[in-house]
Amino acid sequence: MIRIRCITSYALPIARDRIAQVKAIFSQNFPKLAEYADKIPDLLTNPFKHEYQTALLVSETTLGKVTGFVLLLHFPAIRSSFLDFIAVRKEQWGGGLGSALYEAAREY
Repeated sequence: MIRIRCITSYALPIARDRIAQVKAIFSQNFPKLAEYADKIPDLLTNPFKHEYQTALLVSETTLGKVTGFVLLLHFPAIRSSFLDFIAVRKEQWGGGLGSALYEAAREY
């Protein structure tokens, strides 16, 4: 069973743990953009600096292992969102997890 959780802050220890796992998945799927993953905590922490809100949707097992993520940028001034990245662990490919994450992003 998986659950999808929305992370909008870097303040809580559980959020920091999930973000560290997201960075690993990000680097695995986008090796040429791996340094962008280091910006995720800043994107979550400083929405006024970037002029948009960042939401990180993560799918996780019941034991807290992150299996995939969606990075969304929401622009409240124009009431629109941008799906920046979506990725799952390589061992999870082909199981429909990407579709579930995309659907969660649409609902968000």
